[in-house]
Amino acid sequence: MAGSFLIFLFYTCRFLWRAPRAVRFSDSALIIEHRNGKEAEVPWNDILRAKHISYGGVRWRLWTADSVFNVRDDGFSVGQWNGISNHISQELIAREIPITTASR
Repeated sequence: MAGSFLIFLFYTCRFLWRAPRAVRFSDSALIIEHRNGKEAEVPWNDILRAKHISYGGVRWRLWTADSVFNVRDDGFSVGQWNGISNHISQELIAREIPITTASR
């Protein structure tokens, strides 16, 4: 029982700390709106490489020259996440940005 509660608590805290409120796209950037009201704008042309990770929660990790951005599936329905993930993938492919995948 205690183990189940700890797992629930872990995922709830992860959601509150990491889950974006919204993910939007423009022609020039990926815009991540965090739950604290702050936004991170990641210009597509600044992304050097990307990784699609499918363990420990599905997410994209995007590297720029000075930062690493994570876009997680937390807080999105399966349909919403598939739309977000497909859009990110299409933008990266169109710009010939290297993409790797990681899964268990």
